[in-house]
Amino acid sequence: MSWITVPNEIVTGFTGKPIRAQKLNDDLEYVFKPIKCPSAGCEFSTTLLRDFQEHRVEEHGMDSEANVPIEPEMEDRNAAWLILETLLTFNRPDTSQRPNLLRRVQKGNDSHLSAEIWRRAWNNRNSKEVKLKKEQYDWLHQFLDRKIPLAATPNETREKKEQGEEPQTIAMYLFGLSEDTVRQGLTTLPERRRRELEPEDEPTSKLEDELTSEEELVPVEER
Repeated sequence: MSWITVPNEIVTGFTGKPIRAQKLNDDLEYVFKPIKCPSAGCEFSTTLLRDFQEHRVEEHGMDSEANVPIEPEMEDRNAAWLILETLLTFNRPDTSQRPNLLRRVQKGNDSHLSAEIWRRAWNNRNSKEVKLKKEQYDWLHQFLDRKIPLAATPNETREKKEQGEEPQTIAMYLFGLSEDTVRQGLTTLPERRRRELEPEDEPTSKLEDELTSEEELVPVEER
């Protein structure tokens, strides 16, 4: 059996800074910075919006929509969590009220492979690497390459093409300008593109090279 190992490192965006997203707990609920109950004398605090809403109704008999500051808890995303969030987005229903364009490019074997990839990414979300079978690794990258339809109907698609719009890949749709860095972050080390050195990273400057070349031309007896 052929295995592919992806380093489970923090993935950077096109700016070179880590990609960040709202933290999810083990029940896949969004985590917020501590939300404190505004009622006088109440010391209740929670990081889950659901718990806050239930507390307001059950303990104070008040509408859960209290005017309190609610700020998401953000965290840097590693390779495993980017895989998990991509699959969560893919799985979200496609409705007229909340369209999910990814569901419109779903194929027959996606359910089986995505379930296996989810299991491996979830079990290794806190590990140093994510191991995938080759077919799972190939599916993940092929999935990111899939093109999303420009519109739901042929007429709308034709109109958008005439206006100069082009279909986006799923990677472009999800990650925008960070598409390439995310792809690299989800790629095994031997397959990654080598980073181009900045001028200050190069071992010798152009001037040093020229001086060295000139020095080599001077005969030994003249030195």
